[in-house]
Amino acid sequence: MAKLTKVKAKEIKTCVKCGIVFEKNPRASSRQWSLRKYCSFGCRKLTKSERDTKKALRTYQSLKDKGLCPWCHTPNTDGGVYHKRCGQKRYERYRSSRKNNSLMMLYNISLEKYTTILKSQDGKCAICSGTSGKRSLSVDHNHNSGQIRGLLCDNCNHGLGKFQDNKELLMEAIRYLESNGKEINET
Repeated sequence: MAKLTKVKAKEIKTCVKCGIVFEKNPRASSRQWSLRKYCSFGCRKLTKSERDTKKALRTYQSLKDKGLCPWCHTPNTDGGVYHKRCGQKRYERYRSSRKNNSLMMLYNISLEKYTTILKSQDGKCAICSGTSGKRSLSVDHNHNSGQIRGLLCDNCNHGLGKFQDNKELLMEAIRYLESNGKEINET
């Protein structure tokens, strides 16, 4: 009679950095194996960009602890983390990158393209030639094709939205405005 022996299934993992599949070292404890993410020491070492990121965080913290502004590296007497002027510069940079990201995500255009369209419209609404005050003009686009039609103020953009981009409804609205309520006044 042949003896049946139990064969243990090999425990394997995939390296999070390079994607290589590796087996469990038989001498490693279960705890060591559960914590292991990399196939080798070479993969475990940080890349230059990862090291730079960690270094930047340490630098920011040490500057903050010393009372220096992390933006311009000069003594900060304003009481906050940044000088007021540095905080404003930082906010402007953040705001423009946020605007660029939202334009790219929603309409697949860059901030430069938006600025080009805005300049071609002289900074005014494409329909009423008004401005949107402190707010930026809204990007008007065809909902079926996604093609950009122009930049509109909030009132014009909302008006087109209420008419659901339907030309027939808009023509009816024009006829209604031109009639000036003649049917009602005549009866």
